[in-house]
Amino acid sequence: MVSNYGQSIGRPALGLAGVFVGFLAVYAGSSLAATKGEITASIVLSRLSEAFSFSLTNILPFVASARAVRVDASEALFGLNPGFWIDLASLTQGGLGFVLLFLIGLGLRNRFRI
Repeated sequence: MVSNYGQSIGRPALGLAGVFVGFLAVYAGSSLAATKGEITASIVLSRLSEAFSFSLTNILPFVASARAVRVDASEALFGLNPGFWIDLASLTQGGLGFVLLFLIGLGLRNRFRI
């Protein structure tokens, strides 16, 4: 259903984009919920940009500099100890990203008969 038995590239790509955006919202929302004091537009933009980096590096862990970026974004969003639920969300996103990237690769293989 997700990849039409390896025949579709668009479906898993849409799923990957949905996973990225969904977890970006989770990370930014969790970080903003833990913020003490007044929340300004600059704080929201800062947290969204860090959540963007954190979500992207969870989906693409094989990029060489992703680990350093992920650690920096995690510390900026959640401090030194993100907590169990953020760790679980990060692992879930990584697993879903791996499966969807595999399905995109399978669709490309089937499309071009590599």
